[in-house]
Amino acid sequence: MAESNICNLPSGSWDSHVHVVDERFPQAANRSFTPKHAPVSDLMAFETKIGVSHVCIVAVSTYGFDNSHMIDALEQLQGKGRGVAVVDIDTVTDAELDKMHAAGVRGLRFNLHTLHIDINRDAFKVAIHKYADKIRRLDWVIQMFVHMHQIPLIADEIPKLGVDVVFDHLGAPTDPKVEVQKQAGYAELMSLLRGGHAYVKMSGVYRFYGEKMPGLEDYCRELLRDIPTQVVWGSDRPHPTGPDHFTNPEVERLIPQDYQKIDIPGFISQCREWCDHDEEKIKMIFVDNPRRLWRYARDD
Repeated sequence: MAESNICNLPSGSWDSHVHVVDERFPQAANRSFTPKHAPVSDLMAFETKIGVSHVCIVAVSTYGFDNSHMIDALEQLQGKGRGVAVVDIDTVTDAELDKMHAAGVRGLRFNLHTLHIDINRDAFKVAIHKYADKIRRLDWVIQMFVHMHQIPLIADEIPKLGVDVVFDHLGAPTDPKVEVQKQAGYAELMSLLRGGHAYVKMSGVYRFYGEKMPGLEDYCRELLRDIPTQVVWGSDRPHPTGPDHFTNPEVERLIPQDYQKIDIPGFISQCREWCDHDEEKIKMIFVDNPRRLWRYARDD
């Protein structure tokens, strides 16, 4: 698929965080916003241009617990992609998980961030162990989209889970006025990464106040310079805007939204700089680490 490769990425590169929105599959009635049609064909045309041949498709929150859109996209990729599903952990059956596994799903998403959910340590601990117990036999991953300040609640539990954990979007630092390195959860996340107990996605940088969060660039550089074995790269395409800007949510949530225009080739170039143009590190975050994280054993 990677014929153009305008970004000069290594062969077999992955985009470890993308979404597909397909109008053939109805979104949940109680969704908080409505992203526009963004099919897998459009996604792979973009990925081919930048030199990516494999993607990890994360189920869109607006579909609720219906992963049909993502499963269909994986089937179109004919084994060259992986998926992260969203499920009701209390009701999903082993048979349903087995069917997802056959399609290429290799993880479940645990999402507190999108819905701004607060949680205490006990509830958080119970929840993540429930996820781990459900997927351990399949050797899947828990993908956590939580606020950075929530990480200390369960940092000591993650090495006990017996499954890999990957944190979305740089671990989601939350305070726009405080340096990332001084925010609650930073030290715990870095300890987990340095110990090999977790991965983090180098994705969604644009989400953090237009990249103006204090210390953000130094933080990205630190991740790529010092812990490259625990980082996977993701574009976050097609860059939905979400409901945060709504003035009349009940009306606006049903209106199909345009996507943000993000300079992904520019982001890749920035990542190269943060890696000090070390091609070995570039290969780690684009090829080696995602192959390991997403359990991809094929030669292509």
